[in-house]
Parts: sequence; C-alpha cells; structure tokens
Amino acid sequence: KKFWYVDSTKYRIDEYDFNIDKGEIGNFKTVFDVKKNNILGLPDGMTIDSDGNLWLALFGGARVIEVNPSTGKLLRTIDIPTAHQITSVAFGGPNLDELY
Repeated sequence: KKFWYVDSTKYRIDEYDFNIDKGEIGNFKTVFDVKKNNILGLPDGMTIDSDGNLWLALFGGARVIEVNPSTGKLLRTIDIPTAHQITSVAFGGPNLDELY
C-alpha cells in the first residue's frame, strides 16, 4: 500500500510505503513538486480517484491539478478563476465521478 502526504510548506506531494498491518510508513520519495513544475499556489487538500491519480487543491493558485503518482506527471489543470483560495477537493455524487 501507498501513503501520500501533501507538504504545503515544501510545495510537494510525498509518497511512503504503508504497512497496513503494522500501521507504519517508510521508503519516502517526492512524487510531485509544485514549484519545480512552475505551478502557482500552495498545495493544500488532496484526494484520489478510481484510477489512482491524485487531485490537489492549490490555495492562492485558483486551480486544481491531477497528478499521476506513479510517473510524477501532471495530467490535468482545472483553472477556477472565481475561487482563488481553494483548500480541498473530494469526489462525490452517485458514481463518485463529480469533483467538489
């Protein structure tokens, strides 16, 4: 299993191996760095979709991004010009296919 952590002060998403039986994490690596990808905003809330991709709210960046944690690639950017300070994202709806 994997465990992902948003480190807002370092502008990145970190990944750890997660031993669910022991409740322990290890083998740290950074999977995405917001600053190194020249993306505006402070990484804040995050969720995961059914494909295993991470969706990250960017506080002060007026956007949400989709990241593949296996490759570290930015897959999609959704600009939300009317909501500059986005703090969280979640999937909902009957099929869990609506992004909130």
